Amino acid sequence: MELSPATATVTFIKAGAYSTSGAGAGEPYLISNGPNVVSTVIGDGGYNSKSGSYDEHGLAQASAYSLGAIQLDSVSKASFFVSSTAKVQAPAHEFYLNAETNAAAYYDFSLDTASTLSFTGFATPASPDFTNNISVSLVKYTALGAYDTIYRSGYLGASETGSYALGPGIYAFEVDTFSAASATANNSIFSSATIGAVGNVSLSITSPPPPSPAPEPATWAMMVFGFGATGAAIRSRRKALSAA
Repeated sequence: MELSPATATVTFIKAGAYSTSGAGAGEPYLISNGPNVVSTVIGDGGYNSKSGSYDEHGLAQASAYSLGAIQLDSVSKASFFVSSTAKVQAPAHEFYLNAETNAAAYYDFSLDTASTLSFTGFATPASPDFTNNISVSLVKYTALGAYDTIYRSGYLGASETGSYALGPGIYAFEVDTFSAASATANNSIFSSATIGAVGNVSLSITSPPPPSPAPEPATWAMMVFGFGATGAAIRSRRKALSAA
């Protein structure tokens, strides 16, 4: 699916997804890591990672689940989906309840010509914060893998679009989700909290068409001959009109 070097503007480097979840109803705090899915070839174009963690202490429960996924339609079009849910609930209890989870999907690529990256994203919650959010980042790297330019890094609102003019180089586009819920020790009342985030993002990369190739010498000769013949015909017509 990779374009040939003569016409390539976007080159696939790698794509993948990862996730992790943790839950604790008292001690210990249980952590579950989903598969760290990484591919350096486009293959079937789809990658996902999901994780879940659950813990209970008597009637107290803490659970966390997350999913990160990416679907590549081509080297220049991709769709991302991430979700996370954290939940704690218990009657009167004497210990701290906690659940937190995150997942991400990403696409690394390189450009050999000036291009435009555009994305459209939809997310809940509409008002994200540090305990529950979807975020989108676009970063340019040096050839040695260090940060060069951060074009975007931050929460995604309910509905958002973005467009960035990019030059030749190596880039990474990533969509993340994070959710966390907790309940402090309480001996008298029921405690419950459920929090979650969902994000859908589509990405496209466009490049200007290559310049038209210069005409071959033979083509130039035919064009010049054509212009000359047209000019001669116009002059002959003018002379005929003058004689009349």
